[in-house]
Amino acid sequence: YFSADGSQFIFQSEVAGDNPFYQIYVRDLVTGDTNRVSPGIGLTTCSWIHPTLERVMFSSTHEDPDALKKQAEEISVRESGVDRPYGWDYDHHYEIYQADADGSNVVNLTNSTGYDAEGSYSNDGSKILFASNREAYSRSLSQAEQRLFDDDSSYFMDLFIMDADGSNVEQLTHSPGYDGGPFFSPDNSKVVWRRFNPDGNSAEIWTMDIDGTNQRQLTSDAMVAWGPYYHPSGRYI
Repeated sequence: YFSADGSQFIFQSEVAGDNPFYQIYVRDLVTGDTNRVSPGIGLTTCSWIHPTLERVMFSSTHEDPDALKKQAEEISVRESGVDRPYGWDYDHHYEIYQADADGSNVVNLTNSTGYDAEGSYSNDGSKILFASNREAYSRSLSQAEQRLFDDDSSYFMDLFIMDADGSNVEQLTHSPGYDGGPFFSPDNSKVVWRRFNPDGNSAEIWTMDIDGTNQRQLTSDAMVAWGPYYHPSGRYI
């Protein structure tokens, strides 16, 4: 994603070394310099540059006690040449972190068991939208729910909003199936996101007000609609 002023972009990349998983990097489009801003341990994803350019946000598992062990295991599997289908890891150690623009002063914003990721800043930098399946870890699941969780833990993914310092967390959606990829409208009054059907075979684009009300389905294609984002005018998605 590009910074608000268009001078930088933040991205995830696998780089050769003792960690085979994605880490987060920021590239300066003026100088061409690229710097890692994530800790370098574990898995990372879903990064964003704060509108002030003073800090960054990303999701990471670097505090997982088994992070280094998982890195070594992944390297061993890749070196073995075993073919595997692509699949995303909804590791329950994923937390959303804030760091200074150079990657220093890393702070955990979520501190909740479950996959906390897919964060984005509001355009004024005061709020963060994100996706999480934390509810599945915080209550007892029925037998039917446990089977769904064991098959695909993303079934329990819902959308949340919090202040940029991690306080005042509120749940916005309570829908079966994967709600993810939320972004703010330019005036910070609405949210656009993708919602998977409960069977996980298709996803549609939805919008809602910032408090979770007025949820509206925009597409009905019975396919996978992905990555919605507001035009700067707010008139198009």
